[in-house]
Amino acid sequence: MLPWHVKCRIQRELISTEYRCKQLELDGRGCISYPNQQEAAQQIIEHYKNEKYLVVLIAQPGAGKTGVVLEVTKQMTTHIDDDQCIDASNVFILSGMNDIDWNVQFKSKMLRTFQDNVYHRGAINSHIQNRIAEMTNGLCCTDECQIACGSQMKVAHVLASTGLTDLAVARARNMKLLDVSATPETVAYDIAHWGPHAAIVILPTGPNYKGFQVMLDENRIREAPHFENYEQVLAFLNDWDQRYASLSG
Repeated sequence: MLPWHVKCRIQRELISTEYRCKQLELDGRGCISYPNQQEAAQQIIEHYKNEKYLVVLIAQPGAGKTGVVLEVTKQMTTHIDDDQCIDASNVFILSGMNDIDWNVQFKSKMLRTFQDNVYHRGAINSHIQNRIAEMTNGLCCTDECQIACGSQMKVAHVLASTGLTDLAVARARNMKLLDVSATPETVAYDIAHWGPHAAIVILPTGPNYKGFQVMLDENRIREAPHFENYEQVLAFLNDWDQRYASLSG
C-alpha cells in the first residue's frame, strides 16, 4: 500500500486533471461552477475547518447545488495539506429520492473519480452501508435531504445504522456531513440537535436564475382550473393543443 503522502499527491494530480478536462468538455457552453457556487463551497469548507460536522446547504431548485457539491468534493480531496486532504474513496453522495434519472444526471455532472459513489435511495445496499459504517475522515452528502430525513426513510436508516446521526460518532471518526435541501424546515431539528457543530449555508441565485417567483410574475405558472366533468377536461386539453400546435417535439 502506498504511503498516504504519495497517494495524496497522485490523487491531487488526477482530480485536478479531471477538473480541467471537464471544463474543456463544456467548450464554452458554461462553467463547471459559477462564482456563487464556488463561494458557497468555500463557506462549507470553512465551517468544516471550524469544527462543524453537519452543514446544510439551502438551494432553490435549479440554482446550482450540483456545482457546489462538485466544488466541495474537489477542494476537500485536493487540499495542499495532507492532513486536511480526504481520500476520494471516502466521499459518498446519496439521494433521498428513489430516482434513476437523478442518479444518471448527478453522476454526469460530477468528476469521474466520484461518480461510482453516487447512489439514489433504491440503489443503497448492505455493502455501501457497511462501507460508510467503517469509514473515517470522509464526506457524506445527502441530496434532497428533506425526503431522506424521515425516520422511516432508507437513507435516514442507513445514516443512523452507521452512527452518523450521532455527533459524538461523527466527531470521533472525523466525518463531515453535507445535507442539501430547498426546504430547510424539515432538517431544523437536526441542526438544533448538533448545536454549535452544525451550520447553514444559503446558495444565492445567479443573475440568470429564473425561479418560481419569476415564472409567476411572467404568468408562466397558472392556477389549475377546477373541472367538474369530462367535457371541461377535454376543452382544456384542446386549448393546450391549439396553443402549442406550431411547436414541434
